[in-house]
Amino acid sequence: MRAVQLTAYGNPLEGLKYVDIPEPKAPGPNEVLIGIEFAPLNPSDLLLAKGIYGSPPRASERHRQ
Repeated sequence: MRAVQLTAYGNPLEGLKYVDIPEPKAPGPNEVLIGIEFAPLNPSDLLLAKGIYGSPPRASERHRQ
């Protein structure tokens, strides 16, 4: 299976890689496996790859800092 994976922040052309990943395991009880044919990269995805966009840390993460 192939996926686009963020390997490093900075230039999206260098940090976003098209990689092979393992097939997901069979779903367990009360789970489903959904096949995705394609998914777009949005402008917010590119900003995230540049390291200038993202959500703030969750409350539990802020308490650990």
